[in-house]
Amino acid sequence: MNNHIRSGNDYLTKGDLINAQNVFVQLLKSEPNNGMGYLGLGKVAKAAFQYDQAINLLQKACHLLDKQPEPLLELADAFSVVHAPEDAQTVLRYAYENCPQDKAVHSALVQHYISTAQNTQALPLLRSQITSTDPVFAAYGWLDLIRIQGQPLSNDQWQLIHISYQSSTANSHHRMLLDYALGQAYDKQKNYSQAIEYLQKANAYQLTLCTYRTEQMSDFFSTLRACYQKVSFAKDSANPLRNRVTPVFILGLPRTGSTLLEQLLCQHTEVATCGEKAYLSQFSVPYLEKMTQLAYPHLASKLAELDTSKVSEHYIKLLSMGLNEPFIINKLPANFQNIGLIYQLFTNAKVIHVTRNIKDVSVSIFKNYFAENEPYFCDLDEFSKYVSLYKKQMQFWEALLPNSILTVKYEDLAAEPKQVINKVLKYIGLEWQDSCVTAMDGKGTINTLSAAQVRKPIHNKSIGQWQNYQGLFN
Repeated sequence: MNNHIRSGNDYLTKGDLINAQNVFVQLLKSEPNNGMGYLGLGKVAKAAFQYDQAINLLQKACHLLDKQPEPLLELADAFSVVHAPEDAQTVLRYAYENCPQDKAVHSALVQHYISTAQNTQALPLLRSQITSTDPVFAAYGWLDLIRIQGQPLSNDQWQLIHISYQSSTANSHHRMLLDYALGQAYDKQKNYSQAIEYLQKANAYQLTLCTYRTEQMSDFFSTLRACYQKVSFAKDSANPLRNRVTPVFILGLPRTGSTLLEQLLCQHTEVATCGEKAYLSQFSVPYLEKMTQLAYPHLASKLAELDTSKVSEHYIKLLSMGLNEPFIINKLPANFQNIGLIYQLFTNAKVIHVTRNIKDVSVSIFKNYFAENEPYFCDLDEFSKYVSLYKKQMQFWEALLPNSILTVKYEDLAAEPKQVINKVLKYIGLEWQDSCVTAMDGKGTINTLSAAQVRKPIHNKSIGQWQNYQGLFN
């Protein structure tokens, strides 16, 4: 590898975008047709949230590095971020046609099909994946296959997954993935005792991979409340952002039905979604920390003294990339931590807090594999501690910002969708449209575990599912 490319990639890994950019620019001055130089600059532009520029650079890289998977995958990802799924699919199909054995290309195309409600196209790829000689790659295939395949596993599939399981090594990443897969497969068969056995092993191993415990987050939440107790919030005013975009935040605990609410709202002609984006923590907070020379949340008390309009404007620009609707949803659950910051940056923001029976939420988290090694996603005791922190924080926000947070119960949404959606639309300032409950066309890409479930008609089958796992709560 060229020393310039190695050096630029090292800077990229460290997050030093300025030096990375300088290295790749110097490389292209001496070698104007170096595809790796354009690839590096494209990755720098992506990391800086400059997606239009990134797409131009990556297209050049794809041309110069013909049929190489990395620039194609980077380009497809950039198209996905700016809500151009058709372009992303074109790139991914081209990559698959030319690199059919590349596992990253295969996985990216599968995930694209699932997130865009094309399960029929994903299933043949997954059925091929589970026969791979790469055991971990095959195990990921099992997880997705079980999640989106309408019917339970066939006899042949049961035999194949058990053969894979018997050949796996205990206390390994491979075994953990198969434990999750088998747990979910038995759950679909309503064999809950077997499901619990495998899921407990999966959760237990994943917990060993976590580098911290939930109780260590307690000091952050205490500091968050202490800092915001001193903040006075400006009332809604004539904000130039209002004329263009109203940011809508759907937040709370994961697995509460937020994706269902998001997709129903997106049937409205004036509503779109950017999905789950951590733009506040990735961009807004670091920018504000530089402005104030204070860490978050200590900077909260200083924001009233500063002009934060550039931060707000840039967030809106990120939020609305590729979207033209005046109301745009960000449904990152963890934004419940940032409600104070949200109202400091956007006086016209709308915050919707989705809740659900905690035992049902607990079981849903227990059953599903979350790639993040976070303790509250793989241990019910850890999750209980996280719930305590979340509840205390939400009580604080509701007292500090009365009438600024709309709470929606998942159970109410499932039972009376029209009534609940109408209430939400009124809260965010929109008129009723019948399409919000009569259509579910999969508007928008869904990159969450709910992608397969939320495409189905509204139902209440998930309510009370914890009773099938009652032994876990003893």
